[in-house]
Amino acid sequence: MRNLRSFVRARLRALHAALAAIVPAMLIVPAMLIVIAATRLTAQDGTRELLRGDADLNGRLELTDAITLLTFLFLGGDLRACDAIADATGNGALDLTDAVFVLNHLFLGTPAPPALSGFQNRVCQDSDPVAVEEGREVYARIDADGQGEFAFACGSCHDVVPAAEQTMLRPGNTLFDAIRRPSFKRGRIANFLGAANVCRSDWMLTTEWTDESADFLDLVSYLHSLTPVAPAPVYVFEISPPSVEGPSAGDPVVGCELFHNSCVACHGPDGSGTPRGPQLIFPKLGEALYEPDFIRAKVRLSGPTDSVYVGLEGGQMPFWTADQLSDEQIENIVAYLMQPVPPVCP
Repeated sequence: MRNLRSFVRARLRALHAALAAIVPAMLIVPAMLIVIAATRLTAQDGTRELLRGDADLNGRLELTDAITLLTFLFLGGDLRACDAIADATGNGALDLTDAVFVLNHLFLGTPAPPALSGFQNRVCQDSDPVAVEEGREVYARIDADGQGEFAFACGSCHDVVPAAEQTMLRPGNTLFDAIRRPSFKRGRIANFLGAANVCRSDWMLTTEWTDESADFLDLVSYLHSLTPVAPAPVYVFEISPPSVEGPSAGDPVVGCELFHNSCVACHGPDGSGTPRGPQLIFPKLGEALYEPDFIRAKVRLSGPTDSVYVGLEGGQMPFWTADQLSDEQIENIVAYLMQPVPPVCP
């Protein structure tokens, strides 16, 4: 096996050397077949239009792009282009067919690589500082077109720092590396745009974005400015019913502290209510709200029944999975909410 591996690597090095050697000869091929873009184009919003297949990032599609891809795939060479640019076929995979696709286009006249989407173009280029700042505002801004009883922003449920650095508990996973994840919602959603639109349709109750929506592109710029280059793992979670029934054995004082480090974002200090959630603590609103099993079910299973999430039981409140809020933490919060008068937090 080792001898076979050495043989293959030697043959690939020879192929690389041969391709590099014939570059001057390729000048006899009509320029329109060698170069399809002499310069980077500029979009209406001022951002650079990057070229799919331009693996060496010189602004042109040519033989050296295929060589760059082959060197990266088989000889461990560097690849500065982002995955979407190097993916000449546009099929979402980076492999030998991408180099072949470029060569076929250059020398056999087959179709050019498909254009990058607005989302891919924004992710693959240096982010515009203005767009980054506007994206920060999109993240924090409550959507004005939301039709729900309560109004949410991206920042209502999601942080933008690594999970280990979060100081406040939130129902949604962090967006810190979201644009680098390969899929979303347990594999049911293929890209970040689709994941964002689940939030917009299910929780914000507003219009969905397209990959050309200005707010979406600005949000991508903001997240791109925070995100490490390395691919991010799939976020794994489970939606499951409460594991406890009946009266809570939790600690109301601990629950008070937890409430003010999680639920407070929507329900306000001491459960006084905000535009994102109703008041809960004082004065009491209704007996049903203060049944422990009702509270547990709301925390674990609230959300639209026709959502991509399976097992939700209705309501606009975002659900909390066990990795975001443990059963023990819920019991302490339930104990806090069941008090006739809110206890004082430590």
